[in-house]
Amino acid sequence: MDNIKFPEEYFDIIWAEGSIFIIGFETGLKDWKKYMRPNGYLAVHEMAWLKENPPKEIKEYWQRVYPKISSIDNMIKIIQKCGYKILGHFTLPKDAWWDLYYIPLENRLKDLRIKYKNNTKAIEMINEEQLEIDLFRKYNAW
Repeated sequence: MDNIKFPEEYFDIIWAEGSIFIIGFETGLKDWKKYMRPNGYLAVHEMAWLKENPPKEIKEYWQRVYPKISSIDNMIKIIQKCGYKILGHFTLPKDAWWDLYYIPLENRLKDLRIKYKNNTKAIEMINEEQLEIDLFRKYNAW
């Protein structure tokens, strides 16, 4: 993502679904702009705080996992600062997270717990994924 080998103004659209965080939201916006044709589009999905003052438990988790998490308002400012025109934005509904991501993931984690029951490192990773699910269950309003 940070070593793109395409000519400038190559793409009509860049679609980054849940991936721009790898290089950073602002970095991605700045770096990818040159690869878009005039009147091209950029669609990004980024983790954001939905409300101010998140509870300590969820705030500490995201500060550890993704310290650059920010508010939607702040992301809008970054988008504008990087020279983009915003056509719209929306928050994914809770059922999309549950039905398409967390429920299938949680089901898979159950199988992986059995498969890797004697692998301490794997169980640590499984527990970390389960923690995210549990925190979303408890704090999805944020």
